[in-house]
Formats: sequence, structure tokens, C-alpha cells
Amino acid sequence: KLSRYLETLEACKPALDWIEEVSLNDPQVAWDTCPDPRWLIWVTEKHQGKPGWPTRQEVVLTACGCAEMSLHLVPADEVRPRLAIATARRWAEGKATFEECRQAVIYAVDAANAVHSTSRAAYIAAYAAAYAVDTVFAVYRAAGAAYHAADAIGLSGGDFYKALADMADIVRKRLYIGEISL
Repeated sequence: KLSRYLETLEACKPALDWIEEVSLNDPQVAWDTCPDPRWLIWVTEKHQGKPGWPTRQEVVLTACGCAEMSLHLVPADEVRPRLAIATARRWAEGKATFEECRQAVIYAVDAANAVHSTSRAAYIAAYAAAYAVDTVFAVYRAAGAAYHAADAIGLSGGDFYKALADMADIVRKRLYIGEISL
């Protein structure tokens, strides 16, 4: 059963509750209908490095796509979050180093701190960019990029849950579920 399999991976209670509530046992159907990008990213993280599952580079690019959804909330003259995401994208293409990514994380965090006093949404959006770059070092940070982007959108008056749903679509377009034996 899918819920038991996810329990062995230590899935969060809300994800397990959702699986039970909609009575899902087919991993592909669960993937195709999951409303939360964090859960989708989490399952790819749990299978990182296994054949047939997304690569770290694919997860990094997905985190960038999620974080970019909230960049419009960062003032246009604050370019560090955008540059951080560009650095993560270059890393995924084999064109940036780990050191460049480390610096990009620092710059995105500095940008977040710089805009904090003017807009909490911009602050959180800049952090989404930092999380996207940090995915280079820790795959689980991709879920943080998605959450922070949705949170920033919600803080700016947008619909947090619609933002999560839109990001779940981004995840599904860029990532895929590998084989799961129940």
C-alpha cells in the first residue's frame, strides 16, 4: 500500500493524511494529483541517486522555477536573488562552481536582509532564491524554495494555496516519479 511505503520513508503527516483521504495506492496517480510541490520534491529527494529518478541538476532547476514565481516581489533594483538563481542554473548546466553557488546563497540572503524593512514578501521571495541555490548542496532545500515562494505570494495578497498548486505543476513538468515497488 502506498501510505505504508511512504511511512517507511518517514513522510509527513499531512501528506499521509492526503493519501488516505483520497484513497490513493497508485504512485503515478498520487504524483499526478498531488496538491503540494513540497511533497513531490520530497519524494524525489528520498530517491536521489537511484536509477530512473530525477538528478540533482533537475531538482535544482525545478527549485529555480519555483523561486522565480515570487521574484516579481523583489524590487527591480535588487538583482542579487535573480543572479543567485542564474548561478544555480549555470551550475546545473556544469558552468558554475560550488564556490560560486556558495557566494550566490550569501548574496541572496544579503538581499533578503536588505529588503526586509520595506517588504516581508520581498524578504521571503529573496529567501526563496537562496533556497533554490542551496539545493545545489542539499536537495531538500528545493522544498523550501517552493514553500518560501508560495509564502511570499501569500504575504503580498496572492493566494498561497493557488501558488502551491501552480508550483506543483512546475514540479510535475520538470521532474518525474521513478519506479516504486509497493
